[in-house]
Amino acid sequence: MRLLFAVLAIVTGLPGGIVCADSSGNVIEVVDLTKELEDASYYHRDNVMKESIGSKIIGGNGWAWAIQSLKHTRKIRAQLVLERGKIVHEYYRPPGDVTDDPKDAPGHDVDEHVHSITKSFSAMIIAHMIENGYDIAYSDTLEKIFENDKSWTWDEVQIHKSQIPEKAEYNVKQLKKATLHNILAMSAGFDRTRFDLSFPLSDSLLSQYLEELKNINQILYLIYASDELWPTREEWINRSSGGENIVEALAFYDMHPDRVAKDQTSYGEFSYVPFSPLLSYIIKLKSNLTPSQYLETYFTRHLGLGKPWSNNNEGNGNWGWRTNADGMEYGWSGMNITARALGKFGQLILQGGTNGDGEQILSKDWTDQITTPGGVRVSARNQTYIHHFWKYFDPIPPSDWTGEYTCMDGEYGHLTCIQPSTQRVYVQLVEDDPESLHTAQLPSFRGYNERRFFELELFHENLFGAPERTKSSKADKPKRSKISKAKSKK
Repeated sequence: MRLLFAVLAIVTGLPGGIVCADSSGNVIEVVDLTKELEDASYYHRDNVMKESIGSKIIGGNGWAWAIQSLKHTRKIRAQLVLERGKIVHEYYRPPGDVTDDPKDAPGHDVDEHVHSITKSFSAMIIAHMIENGYDIAYSDTLEKIFENDKSWTWDEVQIHKSQIPEKAEYNVKQLKKATLHNILAMSAGFDRTRFDLSFPLSDSLLSQYLEELKNINQILYLIYASDELWPTREEWINRSSGGENIVEALAFYDMHPDRVAKDQTSYGEFSYVPFSPLLSYIIKLKSNLTPSQYLETYFTRHLGLGKPWSNNNEGNGNWGWRTNADGMEYGWSGMNITARALGKFGQLILQGGTNGDGEQILSKDWTDQITTPGGVRVSARNQTYIHHFWKYFDPIPPSDWTGEYTCMDGEYGHLTCIQPSTQRVYVQLVEDDPESLHTAQLPSFRGYNERRFFELELFHENLFGAPERTKSSKADKPKRSKISKAKSKK
């Protein structure tokens, strides 16, 4: 981080060693999310001479100045920074900047596939269901959740062709005990070895990889699993459906004896499972709505967002969700959404779950869990994980700087991050290509991950030219009413 401060000092003229302002006593600004996002009064988007230090840091080409370790530097398609609910920076890559661009040219009305950010939306839906009287609780086990679903049996899961026979009985036994609480924290005891087998490889690596498989069961798994499970090209961004039906979705899981939770009130060991439509099936079973139907009913229509586009019919709205062969939306990936729509959801969490127009969509207790420390430790990193959100509240060595922010994080470098201390929401949408921002490193920043450029913007109070805040800037709290089952039916 010290090197980052030095770089900023050179680029912007700011003194090194700048830190986050103390947020104690500051009142979070609440904006009306049913309306279009507005520019901040101090944001001069068409006047280069008046652009803020933050915009200068990003540069006119969306961090291209910093992405020198990769072949193509124009990977960032869209960026949006909100401060106190207003736009203080917005960037869309100009048309024609990248040769043979497979997507539409970026723009404020162009939706993008955000991959695992979809997981965070599934978690928001579950949170709303629990808060609003649906027959579901975080402490519920999978056995309890599905006890009245007669469309399938656990025996079918145990004998499913994708199961490794010697593990099948143990897998099902532990799956039944897994709680929703742990599943949302990636700490239910899942063993991701088989998932790692399905990660995309380039064609040149396929034969080498097959030679390294340890036993016949692993090879059989590749043969019998769903068609989408074994893509061999890195360009394939939908690696797997995670299961084409509920039985296959459950049979995907191996349970690791050293990672399962000791009891139903504690977390197991963190183990990230990239794909599974399991939450989608739970949402549909308990609400009789698909994830997109639920999101439209209780969220987007109260946030000034349009209806979703249908599967394989992109472009009819500013968000949408893809489905598996069973007609079920993935739940783990497959969601398309615009940068501004993501910004609204980030702002919704930042302002305590209210839409700013008198309606409480998410409970403040839940949003506080998202924007404060806590969760399952992610290995030795400065991260924790809860409700499918990544949290960064621990000091980052060697400077011991603390970011105090929370992110929805998608493969390739798609991000929506929230930092209460500066009241900022940062959205980044990127190119989905093999040379991924998600894993590439910046040699000039000694391994600093390129997908987290936004940290350059989050640690200084006045990067975007905001006037000084006062503690009395919001004299009265807005009146709120829940977006609940009863209210939405009126």
